[in-house]
Amino acid sequence: MQLHRTRMLWIVGGAIVLGAVAWRLRPEALEVEVAPASLGSLRVTLEEEGVTRFRHHMELAAPVTGRMEESRLTVGDSVHRGDVLVRVHPAPLDPRSRTEAQALLAQSSSRSAEARAQLQQLQVALDEARRDKGRADRLAVAGAIPERELEQAVALVRMREQEVEAAIARVAAAREGERAARATLLGADPGSAGGVPATILSPIDGVVLRLFESPDRVVPAGTPLVEVGDPASPEVESDVLSRDASRITPGMAMEVRTADRAPM
Repeated sequence: MQLHRTRMLWIVGGAIVLGAVAWRLRPEALEVEVAPASLGSLRVTLEEEGVTRFRHHMELAAPVTGRMEESRLTVGDSVHRGDVLVRVHPAPLDPRSRTEAQALLAQSSSRSAEARAQLQQLQVALDEARRDKGRADRLAVAGAIPERELEQAVALVRMREQEVEAAIARVAAAREGERAARATLLGADPGSAGGVPATILSPIDGVVLRLFESPDRVVPAGTPLVEVGDPASPEVESDVLSRDASRITPGMAMEVRTADRAPM
């Protein structure tokens, strides 16, 4: 009888120990958030890092070797097309330099003609894009094409217009380079004190982005002096994966944020 009671006590004690161990090892309850289900819109986004810059920007260089005249321009100043940015007083030309200046004038004339030809081609492309948009407008009203094709036609017109604007700026810059090269030959007379200054004009409406050289110093021909850009034409360059790029179409909304996550 005593042996039976001892065995029962061991069994009960073992059961209590096993129960305590099981209680300590039980999984804890997880906290969850509960919300009512409702219908709504799903926003799918693609987030990548990129570089922002102005689509229309021009870097203007010294057309001649000479002394850079002092200017009151500072970075951030607003300029208009035709405003004087920098004046360079050309140094007197020896026979060799005059020959080089004549070759530079010929190159400038060729670049100016090429820029004008490219402008004409882009204007033709713009006219064609506008005609395609007109047809897309009529077909969309009749329900013959999806809305996406109309949006693509509108985006193409907008892109062609920006290309024409950039080409106009290139023509103005090439024309200014040609004018400055011609002024070098006309003004840099060995018998004159520095000749007629070569004037660099702004080819676009915009702001001064960079000033490369300090005033009142001699700069060689081709030295970058000032960069201007149009703040109304920003663009973002970013690398995306091929599978993501296939889902990006012209006209999509884009949100740009700076490094501190502040929207631009």
